[in-house]
Amino acid sequence: MPRRTSTKRKFQTGRGTGSGSNYKPWIKARDISSIGTKGIIKDWKDGRQRHLLSQNEVYFYYILRWDDAVTDIREQFPLNIEKTKLIASKLGVKHPGNGYEPMTTDFLVDYIDDKGIVRQKAYSVKSNRSVIFGSLDNPQVARAVEIQRIEMSYWKLNKIPFKIIFGDELNKTFVSNIATVTSFYDIKTVNTPQSFLLWLLAHKYIKVDMESASLDYPALTEEYLSSPEKIARQLSAIPQDEAYLIKMNMNKLTGDSF
Repeated sequence: MPRRTSTKRKFQTGRGTGSGSNYKPWIKARDISSIGTKGIIKDWKDGRQRHLLSQNEVYFYYILRWDDAVTDIREQFPLNIEKTKLIASKLGVKHPGNGYEPMTTDFLVDYIDDKGIVRQKAYSVKSNRSVIFGSLDNPQVARAVEIQRIEMSYWKLNKIPFKIIFGDELNKTFVSNIATVTSFYDIKTVNTPQSFLLWLLAHKYIKVDMESASLDYPALTEEYLSSPEKIARQLSAIPQDEAYLIKMNMNKLTGDSF
């Protein structure tokens, strides 16, 4: 059973505050029960556990984090309840919940724009378009639209761009490839040519098409790391301290000297 955390306790413990590895999401996966798929994923860059409340949030998280322009992802970000209550009143719709629990946005993202300026963008993740573009005669759709209008108005008021993402439109092949290579982001996972390949892909020393098809790791290993000379070439392209650790790890396993 999920462990319920009171709104008061969430405020006391700093839920919804901080950034990077210090951010605390307003809602954690263990707080709720759901017929959907939840996920707690350790971020491969800052090490913080991300609390994702649906499989579609998991998919979109991987795509966001793969983008080098993204510097921070705050999930389950709480909205100022006084502002959302005022917006709901002006829109003539009922505010969600009991009037004490803040609404949340699925992701608030910091990114660096083309001019090198840190900006923000907010995202709501829905399973598909029918959730909010279905018939308004359906009470669930009508209510989802009302809540979405509050959220959209909130971010417009704060002058932060807002976008709705639909999970069934995300590239699952891309997501799968990202998930696989980033599981080897930690240098401690490298002890074979293929794990070295995955590490190189995760750190983008080698760049390949990740979106069109599932990666053929044996073929890529053959192409980039099938000989001591090819391995040495890749090792020369990375920092010396990391190259040393990788060589030591592979030598221990294979008995070879690279």
